[in-house]
Amino acid sequence: MLTACLWGGLDAAECLLGLLASALAIGAHGLGRQTINPPHNHTVCTFIRSPPAGANLDLQHCGDGSTALMRAAWRGHAAVVRELVTAGAALDQPDQQGFTALAAAACAGHIAVVAKLAQAGAALDSTDSQQWTALMWAADKGHTQTVQLLASLGARLDARGSAGETAILLAARNGHAEAALALALAGADPDSRDAAGVCPLMAAAASGHSSAVLALVAAGATLSLLPPQLLQRAMQLLGHGCKVGAAGHVIGCAAGTAGCLCSPRACWDEWRLRITKRFCTEGLTRQHEVARGS
Repeated sequence: MLTACLWGGLDAAECLLGLLASALAIGAHGLGRQTINPPHNHTVCTFIRSPPAGANLDLQHCGDGSTALMRAAWRGHAAVVRELVTAGAALDQPDQQGFTALAAAACAGHIAVVAKLAQAGAALDSTDSQQWTALMWAADKGHTQTVQLLASLGARLDARGSAGETAILLAARNGHAEAALALALAGADPDSRDAAGVCPLMAAAASGHSSAVLALVAAGATLSLLPPQLLQRAMQLLGHGCKVGAAGHVIGCAAGTAGCLCSPRACWDEWRLRITKRFCTEGLTRQHEVARGS
């Protein structure tokens, strides 16, 4: 059943029904991409509704400790996840690395599966071996909609990994501007630092992610926290990323490196608002394009 739920495969389901094989045996015999057809969720769901006597929905794979629910969540098989949840599969059973079904779905960006698991009562803030939560995995991979959903459901924004990293730092480090901005708008601290003293703005600037630098500054990240070299780099990236005529003037006000005859606060707030609106508009446009199959 582990393989069936991973691939939604008709061959795997027939193996299960015909041989009454356990999920462990299925995994050990190595049914993989070569022998399993594309998803046939109806067949797998039928099996889950009427399993053989003694079937264990929460049996763990001998290699990695994953469960059927976890594998279905990782692949985004929403129908299979729904049936497993209804049948009583353990929502928060971790694998050998502490990974849960919710973390798997969040990491892969399967927002429908994340919503279903959260609705069923999956623990939002369970952590794996490196102390990462589902929200942190979604931020690390740049799945903005998943980040927004988990944040709206009450996932901890300030959870920290084993190195002190937060979700917003992970998003910034990998250049995921929209995810970083979504976290900041939800209330995450854009100036949070990891155990090494690195903040999101430092990580984004050091990696040359102009959009992430722009998003963080628009969300209120403090430029003065940057050492001189990174501050100069951040200002260059901001000038490249915002592409507005008054960029140099406004950035100078924010960094305190240029005289400003207008109100620096008003000037800065207006610019941040413009950039925030820009990111929100671009994000919505992309969502519409995805919905249309562009």
